[in-house]
Amino acid sequence: MGSNVAVAKPMAPQPSPPGRKPSFRRAFLPFWVALVFGILIMARDYHARHSILTRLAVKVTVDGKEPEQGFSVTVNGARQSLNSPLPMGSVEIGIHAPDSEPKSQSRFVWYGVTDLGSVNLLGSRGSLEAKVVPTPDIYELAGKRGSWTNTTGSFLDLPVGRYELVSRFGSLIERTRVEVERNRTSRVDVAAKIGSLELSSDPPEGAFELMSPATESFVGAFPAKYTRLLEGEYRLVAKRPGYERKLELRVRRNETNRVVVKFVYGSAQITTTPAGATVFWAGKEQGKTPMAWTNRMPGTYQIGIELDGHDTRFVEVKVDDEATAKVDVTLVNTRYREAMEGARVNLENNRFERAAQFLDAALLAQPGDAAAAKLLPETRARGARARAEELAQRGEFDAALSALDSALKAFPGEPLTMALQQRIRSSKTQTSEKREARFQQLMAEARSMASWQDFNGALTLLDEAKQILPNEAEITLLEASLRKDQTKLVAELARKRSQDGLEARRNESNTAFELALRSEKDARSSPASIYKTSKSATEVRTALERLGKRDASFKIRELNPSSPDMFTAKLGEISPGATVGQYFRIGVTTYEEGNTQVLVKLIAYTGGSSETNVVLLQKHLERFRTTLAPLLSNDFE
Repeated sequence: MGSNVAVAKPMAPQPSPPGRKPSFRRAFLPFWVALVFGILIMARDYHARHSILTRLAVKVTVDGKEPEQGFSVTVNGARQSLNSPLPMGSVEIGIHAPDSEPKSQSRFVWYGVTDLGSVNLLGSRGSLEAKVVPTPDIYELAGKRGSWTNTTGSFLDLPVGRYELVSRFGSLIERTRVEVERNRTSRVDVAAKIGSLELSSDPPEGAFELMSPATESFVGAFPAKYTRLLEGEYRLVAKRPGYERKLELRVRRNETNRVVVKFVYGSAQITTTPAGATVFWAGKEQGKTPMAWTNRMPGTYQIGIELDGHDTRFVEVKVDDEATAKVDVTLVNTRYREAMEGARVNLENNRFERAAQFLDAALLAQPGDAAAAKLLPETRARGARARAEELAQRGEFDAALSALDSALKAFPGEPLTMALQQRIRSSKTQTSEKREARFQQLMAEARSMASWQDFNGALTLLDEAKQILPNEAEITLLEASLRKDQTKLVAELARKRSQDGLEARRNESNTAFELALRSEKDARSSPASIYKTSKSATEVRTALERLGKRDASFKIRELNPSSPDMFTAKLGEISPGATVGQYFRIGVTTYEEGNTQVLVKLIAYTGGSSETNVVLLQKHLERFRTTLAPLLSNDFE
């Protein structure tokens, strides 16, 4: 099956008519395209740079005041920061602040700042109904947005927020924290810390003072009623003439505490021996014994009882409810008590004679007293035994036996006294024999020690022998001989010690001086002199130091102290024309007080003839003596 299809052949381009130009639109088409693209690019750039600068400006107040907790903004329901770019076009803007009614606006947002101006929000409102038990005198409500006062406790159209509700009951207040919420009535029920107190007494008369650490004090008379008291602990002091009671009370909230104070009394019957004493209480005289002390509040009383010539007594009297206490006091004679106390103290210190004197005084103050009458003969017997034992210890046996005889006359047949008498008689016999033997032994030992020149030991033995036979002539003769020999021995030993000491000092001084001279071994000429003075070595040293300060040629160059009584020294150089150099070597020693020796040696290094130099050196040596002598008060030869 075939078909006839005509195939069009392409036409060859026809040449433009001669003399015809291209169209204007076609010629500027590239320009217009470039222009459009340029404008689009510029618009995009402008949008990019200016859209991020699109901001929202608004000033918000709540009831004409700046909101304390700030405000917030929403755009199309989303939270919007004033520092962030806004979406462009038609938007719904909401303004919100705490405790206030929000507002919204529709705006078209374009480039730049969209200023909403001042927007005043209305604060949210609510109400408060307060019920306080008991009913206060006045209600006060205070918060950051104001304060309100009424007597009903009903507060309408309040700004929402937290408040303090103050309920006033006269001078008392109750504080409660409350919160008012938006578009609703908040209800508060408060049981105030307030209670009541009713006071009465039995019998009805009386006064009181009511005290609490947290409130003021109240003073009044029974009966009394307080309808508004702060809850807590109270102290009640109830009083009647000569009577006082103290009670602890508690007031509870919204309750009435009823207290009846009962005053109860007791009495005391007071008697003394002897009678007629004066009774004192609280510094006031109450009466004379025997006496009935009535209408006393229960408790313990400290009363004083006085009677001339007797010790004052202080007695505790315990008075019970509706009862009579019996008090009987025996008063003590003052002179009797003092005498017995003196006797006791002296007996404790074994002063029996003095104790007996006090017992005699006690019997005079209170004749026939059984205690003193019994103690007196015993005391005298103890005193006699004590004296007898003391005498026997000293060897005075006869005097001791005489004292015991006197004691037995005062207290015949007293066993302890008779036993002591027998013991002392036996000791007397034994002691006499021992004393004689001991005396002979001491005399023999004293003579033996004297033969060995132990005079101190011998004299000590003679002192012991004197205690045995004080008036023995043999002791006197031997003691005189021993003391004479002892004096001679002491003098000889002192003389020998003095000689030994001088010799030792002389050897020590010479040794020290020889050691000092060893450093001068190259000396060619060495004249020397020995001088004496009554001054001490210390005084000579001081004089040499003064001499050195006045004359440099005598300045101490070297000082070797061995002790306060001895030293060696080297004096400064002398430089006369005919010599090369000289030094003084000094040795000073105090042998005993008033005897000091000064050894002076001139060490010379000569340059001329020995004769000439010797003469010059002797002159220098003499110059040293004449210069130092005035500084020692010319006591230097």
